[in-house]
Amino acid sequence: MLFLVMAALAVAGLGAWFLSRPLPWVSSPARPTRTQVLALWEASDWQAVIQTCDQALLQAPLDPFSLGMKGVASFYRSLALPEGEERTAMNDSSIISLRKALATQQQPDSKRMPKGELEYILAKAYFQKGDSYYDLAALSMTRSAADGYDADDSHEYLAMSYSRMGQVKPAIDEFGKAMASSQNPIIRIAAAKEYLKLEDFDRAEGLLIEASASKEDAVARESARALLANLYLTRSRLSLFEVQVGAMLAENPDSAEAHYLMGLLFQARGDPVHARAEWRKAVSLDPMHAAARQKLAERS
Repeated sequence: MLFLVMAALAVAGLGAWFLSRPLPWVSSPARPTRTQVLALWEASDWQAVIQTCDQALLQAPLDPFSLGMKGVASFYRSLALPEGEERTAMNDSSIISLRKALATQQQPDSKRMPKGELEYILAKAYFQKGDSYYDLAALSMTRSAADGYDADDSHEYLAMSYSRMGQVKPAIDEFGKAMASSQNPIIRIAAAKEYLKLEDFDRAEGLLIEASASKEDAVARESARALLANLYLTRSRLSLFEVQVGAMLAENPDSAEAHYLMGLLFQARGDPVHARAEWRKAVSLDPMHAAARQKLAERS
């Protein structure tokens, strides 16, 4: 009986060893080449890039090229997804892969992606995570610049990161660098908001006037004019306030914000009847306009 038990254990042990060995007649799948990955990259097929890199990483888990390409592709794939858990998970996957790729910088240059570019994408991925990650976004973007990578929007992202952290002066410095190479009115509006925090009204006004002259971005024009109107109202320059609101209404008669601001003008001139009429108009155009609803709730 003992002999039979020992024989059974021996057979079981031999079977376990046999199953743990690669089968000589089954070949491992070929590892994807860089050329294959780059072809998918050129086609902007981010999901295919991710899947191909995953296949390569099964055979070489710390391959810097595959980690870097997966991280960058995961970031761009996340931007194409709607807000929600899937997008968040894809962005987190990007951060994990990029951090691993950056940890393999001891590899020869030919086997890894440029460090500065990886740090740039990592900064943008951190920025997408929002609160509590803006410091890491700023740190990664600063490192990217130190490593020689300077994208068109590098200074803009760094400025926005500083702004979200409440660091006004560094934000202004970076917005200034961004504006030196871009005519984007959104950047000027963002910079103006930082100057308003410092109560530097003249510089804020200048930037908002530039943004309001944009010929291509109607949304930016309205936003700049609304900020200008509020700036003039706080400084009791009602004639200039009226000019900005009038320009908003001339371009878009159904602008809820413009009607709200016009109500403020009537209120400043001591005409509550017309003021409330404008606020009702604003709410009818945009039922979620909080400021107009608040004004209507107030008792004069």
